Amino acid sequence: MNICNPQKGWRFSSADVGVFTKHQSRRITPFPFRGRVGEGALCVLAPLRALREKKTKKMIKKIIFFLGIVFIAIQFYPRNNNNVGNKKSNFSLAVSETTSDSVLQILKTSCYDCHSNNSVYPWYTNIQPFSWWINHHIYEGKEYLNFDEWGTYTLKKKKHILHEIEEQIEKGEMPLESYRWIHKNAVLTQQQKKMIYDWVKGNE
Repeated sequence: MNICNPQKGWRFSSADVGVFTKHQSRRITPFPFRGRVGEGALCVLAPLRALREKKTKKMIKKIIFFLGIVFIAIQFYPRNNNNVGNKKSNFSLAVSETTSDSVLQILKTSCYDCHSNNSVYPWYTNIQPFSWWINHHIYEGKEYLNFDEWGTYTLKKKKHILHEIEEQIEKGEMPLESYRWIHKNAVLTQQQKKMIYDWVKGNE
């Protein structure tokens, strides 16, 4: 029987294979035999496949072990939060604007975790890398809109933000889908959306 390596163009007979060392035999690339393999033919495919599978499993174990070490190590990284404090701000929306309690409650439930100085951090935020990911979302959210600093915004900025609030709620972009997965109470009903729309129009 002839054994071929299509990449090198080598061709050996079954008698020749016996002279290869173990290292050399590994260089033979598995390939499908053409035609029928007769009785007593030398088969190199099975050993090569078994060797390849063994190497793959060994590599997977090393990767899992490495990732486990990294996961444990990053747990010692300090966990910071974006809260300024739990005190009410003199510039908050509740203080600087006349806003109904019902609208404020909707905003607190669905928006304040990412858009105020008083974010509520659930237990899983103590685990890295979730802490980094969530803090990044909160940081970006507060950079754009912080209801505890509403009174410091110009009238033009307020109107722009109100327009964005209405548009993003209509498109279903806010609250974030990833936030709604975990905080089911943050999902806005049609009635709550209407209340937000009326509040927006009343302040534009």
